[in-house]
Amino acid sequence: MKQFFLKYHSYLAIVFISIMYAVGLSQILIFGNENIIALTPMQLLLATAIVLLYVGPWHPRLIFALVSIYLAGLGVEILGVKTGFPFGNYHYGPILGPKIAGTPLLIGINWVLVIVGTVHFARAVAPRFSPLGITILSATFAVLLDLLIEPIAVAFNMWNWTQEDIPPSNFISWWILAALFSAIYQFWGNKSYHWVVIYVYIWLFIFFGSLYIFYL
Repeated sequence: MKQFFLKYHSYLAIVFISIMYAVGLSQILIFGNENIIALTPMQLLLATAIVLLYVGPWHPRLIFALVSIYLAGLGVEILGVKTGFPFGNYHYGPILGPKIAGTPLLIGINWVLVIVGTVHFARAVAPRFSPLGITILSATFAVLLDLLIEPIAVAFNMWNWTQEDIPPSNFISWWILAALFSAIYQFWGNKSYHWVVIYVYIWLFIFFGSLYIFYL
């Protein structure tokens, strides 16, 4: 059994991720069980745990990069909730769990998941790009994902905007911050990419893209 796991652990991770997201989608889209959205924190933590297993080899610089992205992401979200800068005026609902200053602690985890996923995906699709090119591409992929996430998050009361429409400042700020965080990850993190991490990012697109089509 140990040899089997050591040989096929990447494939097992892929199967686990696929089942997790597929079950969530089927429960919502086929069975109409919207209550399963309450499991979003668990889904986010499990997806991030899988990603962190495959960003190695681990070293102090990588840890510094990931912790920096988490803290900076959480900090800017707290600033956004309190002041409306830089995203616009919004507030979080109860879905994402415990909060500090009105901001879920998990939101920093979400930034880590998105940034690591987009950087690895950018490296895979554009292996000849310079670090600057990867930063631009990664930030663009992050905003494309956010375009799908935002209306779904509002529909499920993860967060809500004061105004009726999502302000353009949100997506502009997302791109700038994603570019900054991508640069941090590239400078201090690892230089390679892993297909399991890319697969998780693709599933995020499939999950929110499917919900986007169904609900909007």
